[in-house]
Amino acid sequence: MSTVCQYSDNCPLFNSETSVPPALEKVLRSRYCHTGDVSCARYQVREALGSKLLPNDLLPTDHATAERLISRHS
Repeated sequence: MSTVCQYSDNCPLFNSETSVPPALEKVLRSRYCHTGDVSCARYQVREALGSKLLPNDLLPTDHATAERLISRHS
């Protein structure tokens, strides 16, 4: 049984402004959003800093940027 990320429905990465291609969105949602995978860089930043400091275009795999953001604002 999988666990859906609590932020999945309102994730700004998947809105019209960021223009993630549908095929990539499907892969990312399958890998991160629908498994409750807390290694998602977006999830980590949002949990640590809140939604206001979470860049809309941060990819779930961009751990280096997530670590910089968390270090800079913690």
